[in-house]
Amino acid sequence: MGAAVDAGRDDAGTGTAGAGWAPPVPPADGAPAWSGTAGGTVPPAWTGPGVAEQGPPAWTPTVVWEVPGAPARPLGAPPPAQAGAAPAPRRRWWPVAALVAGVLTVGLGGGVAIGVLAADDQARVDALDAEVEGLQGEVTDLEREVADVRARAEEDVATARADAQAAVEAENGARQAALDARAAELDSREGELAAREDAVAVLEKQAEDGGFPGSGVRLVGAEVAPGTYRASSPEDCYWERRSGLSGDFDEIITNGIGAGDATVTIRASDVAFASERCGTWQRIG
Repeated sequence: MGAAVDAGRDDAGTGTAGAGWAPPVPPADGAPAWSGTAGGTVPPAWTGPGVAEQGPPAWTPTVVWEVPGAPARPLGAPPPAQAGAAPAPRRRWWPVAALVAGVLTVGLGGGVAIGVLAADDQARVDALDAEVEGLQGEVTDLEREVADVRARAEEDVATARADAQAAVEAENGARQAALDARAAELDSREGELAAREDAVAVLEKQAEDGGFPGSGVRLVGAEVAPGTYRASSPEDCYWERRSGLSGDFDEIITNGIGAGDATVTIRASDVAFASERCGTWQRIG
């Protein structure tokens, strides 16, 4: 692209260059070229006849830009509109401004909303922390209460178990005492039965023999059966019916001596019968 200067008109208004000048060497690429009305390159000074008489030419240079393949245009002039091209639309700045304002408004509102939400969330977190602490305190109290109840229950169970064991032992002791008493009673009865059996044996022997020896102390019902007896040797015979076995005189129910008292009736209420030197007592009733 090069720059050229369009030659102005001369004083005579013809705009023709002098006939005596020769075209200069073309300028280098990019250097401004000077061109007159005849299309030639105008030198710095005019040469030829009549130059001195006419004076310097009155012309005004115009700098134009020459683009290969495009018409020349003065420097600063707008480029020519292309044929058939639509005019460029005007850019409207207010939608962009509105968009920026909306974005700023949304951003500020979002920041405020986020700040409010963050404050609400922090308050909610604090409330939840307080609630959790309260619940933990309640849980601790419940655990302590459960431990106390468990301890009391274990103590009650131990006491009830000890009482039950004591009751069982007492009942077993009572049963054992009753069993022992029953056993003692049975033993006593067994002894009584044995004594009776012995007495029966004696009585049977007496029944077979018809009497019992006439000297000694015999238990009534065990060694001698109640009934009426007569002594076989009545001369020196002494006998007595007794209510006890201590030997006291008060225990003598009745007694007899000699031939006139050789017959005696032994009763079932008597405890013992004693006799001496009576020979043999024979049962007669």
